[in-house]
Amino acid sequence: GGGGGEMSGGASKMGKLKDIVSDPGNRPAVSLLAYSSIAMAVVPLGVYFACFHVVFGQGGLIDYSNDVNSRTNYSAIAAVVAVQLVIATHVVLAFRQDDAEFAREAAEKKKDR
Repeated sequence: GGGGGEMSGGASKMGKLKDIVSDPGNRPAVSLLAYSSIAMAVVPLGVYFACFHVVFGQGGLIDYSNDVNSRTNYSAIAAVVAVQLVIATHVVLAFRQDDAEFAREAAEKKKDR
């Protein structure tokens, strides 16, 4: 009984999500979300390992090769800062995208008059 209804509800939600993602008008927002999601995984990890091995490693900018705790902590702090920068970049780009859409809609309305 009840299980079948829940499954079709889930399938319906996936269908709506697929419709939203495939709508050409949503393409810029979906691509920004995809790039931001990838950046949220890649950038902090890259920053962490770059700091751990290059910046704070032996012969690096600041040599913490003998102090693994400090090396790990400072690398982690750099990764957290990188996450914040990715989030801030996403928010700024999303607002700029919104402003561009509003400007385009306003220009179309003026043209229609």
